[in-house]
Parts: sequence; structure tokens; C-alpha cells
Amino acid sequence: MQKTEKHTKQGAEKLAAVFVDEIYKRLDKNLVLDLGTIKSNGNLMTDTFPKNIGREDYSVLEHCICHGCNCQCGNEKCCKGIKNCHNKAVIKEGEETRVFVAWTGDEAVVIGVIAR
Repeated sequence: MQKTEKHTKQGAEKLAAVFVDEIYKRLDKNLVLDLGTIKSNGNLMTDTFPKNIGREDYSVLEHCICHGCNCQCGNEKCCKGIKNCHNKAVIKEGEETRVFVAWTGDEAVVIGVIAR
């Protein structure tokens, strides 16, 4: 290989490395919507960020939490987010729940429940 070919190859490799670095930097910032699971212990794990996110580190929109007026079970006792709530569109304490997540910067916000 001649000297100019070697320098051209090294220059192209350096330029490619710069492009790859920029792509990786921008990947996380482009993620807006995600699916995930709220585990029975309350931690959130999203499909694209497979790490436990503690309950204090993510937010949940109000309509995703079981309240008396949203329950379909007809028994106010079950409407405190506990297992016996029959509303399929809310997060239930102690159960795994599939959720729809929006990323706002580095914070995950649960914006919906995937009904079973």
C-alpha cells in the first residue's frame, strides 16, 4: 500500500469514528416514546432502557392510577390501586403492568397502561 492510500484510509476511519460518536450521542435524545413494565415492586423497566428505575425516579399521569371514580368493579374497597381492582387501564399495586412511557429528557413519564 502506498503512503497516500494509507493516510486516506486512516483519515476515513477517523471520520467514520466521529460520525459513529455523533450518532450514539443523538440516539438517546431522539427516544421519545417507549413501552415498559412496572414491576410488582413498583420499579419501572422500559424496553429500550433495561434497568430498574425506582418509583421515585419516574412520574405517572393521574389517569393511570386507580381511583374510586375510575373503577369498574362496583366495590370502593378495590379502588385504591390494589390487586382486586378490575379496571384494566390502571396500575395495580403488587402486579406487573405493561405501560406506555414518554421520555422527557432523562425522566420517564408513564402516560398510559396497555390493557390486558
